[in-house]
Amino acid sequence: MPIDRRSLMAAPLVLGLASLAKAQTPVPEVPGGALPPGLPQPSETIDLWPKGAPGAPAKPLVETVQERSTDRLVTDRAVFGITRPRMAVFRPDRPNGAAVLITPGGGYRWVVVDKEGYEMGRWLAARGFTAFVLFYRLPGEGWAAGPDVALADAQRAMRLIRHRARDFAVDPERVSAMGFSAGGHLCADLSTRFDAKAYEPVDAADALSARPHSAAPIYPVIGCRGRRRLRRGCFGLRLGLGPGLVRAARYLQIAHSRFRIALTGSSSQLKKLCRSRMMFALSVMPGCTG
Repeated sequence: MPIDRRSLMAAPLVLGLASLAKAQTPVPEVPGGALPPGLPQPSETIDLWPKGAPGAPAKPLVETVQERSTDRLVTDRAVFGITRPRMAVFRPDRPNGAAVLITPGGGYRWVVVDKEGYEMGRWLAARGFTAFVLFYRLPGEGWAAGPDVALADAQRAMRLIRHRARDFAVDPERVSAMGFSAGGHLCADLSTRFDAKAYEPVDAADALSARPHSAAPIYPVIGCRGRRRLRRGCFGLRLGLGPGLVRAARYLQIAHSRFRIALTGSSSQLKKLCRSRMMFALSVMPGCTG
């Protein structure tokens, strides 16, 4: 078959894109696990850190995926020991130009794959949104960034989506965030501390804003007054403080979740927050789910 000049010039680009796609870390999977028929599974991923995630723990982690469902037609996977944080991509058939970064829950002990990740990714993609499910690093696993390690991944993810907006037919000004439970906390954290320096810049993407166009923290873990189990669980792991319950709660309120202060403030403060486009959905149900 004859090869024209245009095909020859395009070949290196095609090969380059193919090699880039192959170089990405696959989605979390249970070894040998069967998947239910009829549900689209993501095959495209984006690694956040081209040279590996910064500040690795002294003791190497092993990424582990657990299947918690006993129903062969329903998957309920959770992953921990994440060393290569990445996004799983759900592309719509007809993109509407908007994108959503999804941060699943898991109490900062693990990251839920299906019920707060892929299920929402499919739902959004069916409605024209390009969805990116984030598998972020966990604060209790010894990373140098400590309590900010998940925020660093969320900031980096938001910037990468904007940096590659053209690849996904996305308007970089229309990238929103959505999170559930502990992922709702991360979503709120990103929405308030998008400009905090959680990591050192690594490439051109880091010159872009990490601020979401709008945010949906859904049953977010952003308050812990009177919640002993909550303080011992999610927040202790989030901050790496173990049993320092009161200290964890106080630190989180001041440094990490300014939404908590707004929600317990005056009625005028609350009305101002509700009018803000930053919060198009907010359900305050503190607790560890996932």
